[in-house]
This record gives sequence, structure tokens and C-alpha cells, in this order.
Amino acid sequence: MELLVSGEAISLQKARAEVILQDLRAQRDQMSTLLADLRARGLTGDAQIDEVNASLISAINQGIVQIDLFIAQARVLVKEAQQPDVERSRKAGSAP
Repeated sequence: MELLVSGEAISLQKARAEVILQDLRAQRDQMSTLLADLRARGLTGDAQIDEVNASLISAINQGIVQIDLFIAQARVLVKEAQQPDVERSRKAGSAP
């Protein structure tokens, strides 16, 4: 609602998409920070710990890829929300 009131969003749909996008970016930043921390630790010499760390790094990388895909989808939502209703209707095939 703050985005609507401040004029940063032209519709409720755009405001929702912007909030989702901000949240996804924050989650990606958190995962990137965690990934950097794990990589900086290097090998411990304990095979089990090193294996767990490698698995965590792999899982975090996969999570970041998924978040990047969600961010791309959210950007499409934001772009679509910025289009006037008539233009969206034409793209959907419902306008003459």
C-alpha cells in the first residue's frame, strides 16, 4: 500500500510485484553472503565437514539459480503491470 500511496506503483498488481521482487532480491543477497562465507572457509581437513560444506555450497548455488528465475518472472509481472489495461487486453487477445 505504501508504494501506491507514494506514487511508486500505479496499481495494486504492480505494488505486489514490486514487493515480491524486493523480497526475492533480499533473499538472494542473504544466500550470496552465506555462499561467500562458506567458500572463504576452505577445507577443514575433516572429510565429513568438507563434504557437508560442499553439499551446502551446491544447494545454495541451486537456490540462487531458482531465485534468479523467480526474479526474472517478477520483472515480467512488473513490466506487465505498468502497461495500460487496453494494451494488456490486446496481448491477451480480448481487445478488438
